[in-house]
Amino acid sequence: SQDMKAARLFLVLCVALGLCHSRTGHGLAAGRTAGSPGIVYSAPAELKATADALARIPPSRLQTIAELVGLNGPSPSVEVEIVPESSPLARGAPSWVAGYAVPPESRIVLFPARSPGYPDGNLENVLLHELAHVLIFRAANGHPVPRWFHEGLAMFAARERTVEDRARLLFEVVFKEPPPLQKLDEGFHGEPGDVRRAYAVSGAFFRYLVERQGAGIAARVLRETAGGIGFDEAFRRGTGDAAIFSYFDFWHGLRAPDVWIPVLTSTTVLWFAITVLAIIARRKRRKRFALQRKAWEDEEKARKERLTLEVLEEYEDDRPPN
Repeated sequence: SQDMKAARLFLVLCVALGLCHSRTGHGLAAGRTAGSPGIVYSAPAELKATADALARIPPSRLQTIAELVGLNGPSPSVEVEIVPESSPLARGAPSWVAGYAVPPESRIVLFPARSPGYPDGNLENVLLHELAHVLIFRAANGHPVPRWFHEGLAMFAARERTVEDRARLLFEVVFKEPPPLQKLDEGFHGEPGDVRRAYAVSGAFFRYLVERQGAGIAARVLRETAGGIGFDEAFRRGTGDAAIFSYFDFWHGLRAPDVWIPVLTSTTVLWFAITVLAIIARRKRRKRFALQRKAWEDEEKARKERLTLEVLEEYEDDRPPN
């Protein structure tokens, strides 16, 4: 029903807004720029301004991502192709893709004409997200890394945590059962809703790992992975626990009442709740008024029809017989 949808939206937005007062950002200081990976941009003349804008991203941000994955020395350049919608590359990519990386080739392709969707938000974040994928591949020495780790780390590296992240995660916690870790990667190949869910859960899980063990967790796990021992064992060596148990603790912690009750009872959420309830009440009043108005109109129409019939009957009575 509409009321149930409104209530669910109210709950999601309330907690999302309240969570804005919790920890934000990834807590990584801007590093030195000497070891930041170089980026070589290529773009047609009509997209040169876009390339120039991306080239102004501070090298310290690139260095921060490199250090996050454990690459502290000189790093080969990454080629970034900025292409128009008329290009074969754009025609061959799904319309919702604003960019993608080809890590073995150290290459990133961006489509600036497309509006980036969740989880990136803007073209700069798309670039940093895809750069993280290239650097993760390098740090793991090309060995397999689960998609959830790839995407969670890339989200963490590219941008701050957003209200949308919190709202999506809340929806997963309150209204759905958690996807098994071994099934999480499948979500990235599903329907749009499955993809957004996979991003939201992967990003939140990785941030949980960082909060527990610090930002060095990525470098430790990828360093072990680079030796070819397999990701599960590399994760256990890098964190001291199996990934599946860490994932269980992550969901168990999210569902604990003491995580959500302080948020739900905060002043911000209280005033937001009052506002939302006032909007819902106003909508209900307008609906009741519309129904009342319709009843009045129907009653008036019926009255006029009765009067018309009465006039016709009087006319028939007053007519002289033929």
